[in-house]
Amino acid sequence: MKQKKNLIKLPAILFLVLTIVSSCCTKPQTPAIDPALSFATVPDPIDKLGKSVVIFNEDKNAVEMPYWYWQAIVKYIFKSEESRLQYEAWRKIIFEEK
Repeated sequence: MKQKKNLIKLPAILFLVLTIVSSCCTKPQTPAIDPALSFATVPDPIDKLGKSVVIFNEDKNAVEMPYWYWQAIVKYIFKSEESRLQYEAWRKIIFEEK
């Protein structure tokens, strides 16, 4: 009878010990990035035929690209800056509340 009682207590004791060990050995969780934040992606310089739309012209020592791609680069720069500002505002809210 006594052995049966000890066998019943063993899982409870083991559970308690593992819970205590796991709670003291974990690091604090960092907050996840706000899902409302969107990050810009670099416009793809490869067209549908698999060729680059950006070309280095050795005669002029310049990079040439179509106007639509140049506009995409400018939009990317603005979107990147907007994302950076949103991210900084989010970090300020998250880390100053604690």
